[in-house]
Order: sequence, then structure tokens, then C-alpha cells
Amino acid sequence: MNYTLIDLKIIAAELEHHFRKSDLAEYTGQCLNCWAEVTQSMNECPDCQRPVVWLNSPVWDSLYGSAKLRISELEGVIPTTEAGKYLCTRCNVIGFANRRELEDWVHAERQMGSDDMRRIVDYATLEKRGRGAMAHALAIVRKKLRELPHKQKQEEPSPTTTKML
Repeated sequence: MNYTLIDLKIIAAELEHHFRKSDLAEYTGQCLNCWAEVTQSMNECPDCQRPVVWLNSPVWDSLYGSAKLRISELEGVIPTTEAGKYLCTRCNVIGFANRRELEDWVHAERQMGSDDMRRIVDYATLEKRGRGAMAHALAIVRKKLRELPHKQKQEEPSPTTTKML
């Protein structure tokens, strides 16, 4: 994992009867990378800048949104091409949702070129951001790939040989 996951329910279970719901926002966790103290209002470690996600924390949820969505973003596949990096930047996401999305994007970039891919990204991100914009861009790319004429293998003429008897 390239992030620290802290679950408030686990903290409550460890503290058992010492856990007080009235002090819910005051509980802290530790970064799994450098062991620094991390409050529920942080989305990254103050010492090593490793991303932090709090599960079951109303404080974290109110500041940063869905923990499950953030986890899926952090577990994304990092783009390997310039157009892929441009797509992720414009969509405000860390990476592709899975390896298949990355492979489709790289294949399309090889077929269509970087400039066409940038135009598709610009169009797909006009009115939306996040995974919705990425899904839109990928749908456009996949459709354009289906519409491209397929290169047919040309049969090479076999050299004419004559057998001499």
C-alpha cells in the first residue's frame, strides 16, 4: 500500500470501554511509514507526506469526502505516457482505475497520436472531472479505435519456383 489507512472503529475496539464518542474528533492515529501522529483532519502525514485515509471518521469524511473513493484513487495505476498523465491531471485523479484502462489508453495513443488524445481529453473534461471524465474519455477513445480502418495483412506473393527434373 502506498498510503496509510486508519480505521476509527479499530481504535474504538482497541480502547474498549475507554473510548468516548463525545471525544470522537480528538482521536489520532499513526503513519505506517514514519510513525508520526496523524489527526483526523489530515489527508497526508505531516512528516513524510504519505497519503492518509481515515475510515469511519465523520471529521475526515466532511473534509475530504468518501474514504472508499479516495482508496480507489490511491490504488490506481500510474500513467506511463504524456497523454495519460495529461488525462489524469485534467481529471484530478492519481491514475487509471486498473491496468486494462491503462493498456487501452496506451494502445489508443500509439494508434491515434498524442495530439488527438489531448483533444479528446480536453473535450471530455469540459464540464466534468474525476472518474466520470476519465470514463468519458476512455469511451471516446475506444469508439474511435473501433472506427479506425483495420490494416489487413497483405499476403506476400510466394516466389515462383520451378523444379527441375
